[in-house]
Amino acid sequence: MQLTYEIAKSTNQGPREHNEDAIAVWELADGGVAAAIADGLGAMGGGNIAAEMATHSLSSKITESNISSAKLEQTVREIQKHLEKKQRENDHLSKMATTLTAAIFSKNEVTGVHVGDTRAVIVRRRGIKRLTTEHSEAQRLFEAGKLTKGQMLDYPRRHILESAIGADSPLRIDTFCFDVQPGDKFLFTTDGVHSLIRLQEMYEIAKHHDKPKALVEAVVAEVENRNVKDNYSIVAVHVSASTRLL
Repeated sequence: MQLTYEIAKSTNQGPREHNEDAIAVWELADGGVAAAIADGLGAMGGGNIAAEMATHSLSSKITESNISSAKLEQTVREIQKHLEKKQRENDHLSKMATTLTAAIFSKNEVTGVHVGDTRAVIVRRRGIKRLTTEHSEAQRLFEAGKLTKGQMLDYPRRHILESAIGADSPLRIDTFCFDVQPGDKFLFTTDGVHSLIRLQEMYEIAKHHDKPKALVEAVVAEVENRNVKDNYSIVAVHVSASTRLL
């Protein structure tokens, strides 16, 4: 069975003066597709540049879908070195940093990489599952049993990241790899989206939209109906089975 991938995307400035999110979707030489989403750290200066560098560098370096998790992780470390070089060369960019979540879709498999608090989720049949974990202080305290899920939402330092590309903290890189099935819907979001739309709410939206463009438009409309305080971006990748005539 051959799978096909349909993609839609949207990035929005929201009420902020600048959009420090960046997204990229591209086709690969061997028929696969890829998607990446990044959120620059605004308070550091140059966040928009860091996010754009991360997504652009990944799309230029990853040209084929036959890639291992180790190779994907190595590519992110190369992007880190590239950002560090730019930081040394430009004083006004010395603190720039960004999150990054990306996935490579090849035949019946997806391989992903993640740094920071951008997010990847999968909607499959009657459920939704996070594929990434936020590299944040709030998440660490939750995993240590010091915060409940409810307390995490109101935690005053919930946006403090403990890993980002270009940041002073040690770089933590997570990867994931698993089989893909027809009907799967993958969503990649910045925290401007998932801080407003809970996981179950995202599932309720996704299950009513079989086309990624309609799903993206529905999520954007829902974000706009809420108290938007940040840039917000989303990429949707829908999987279907294609029939080859003999």
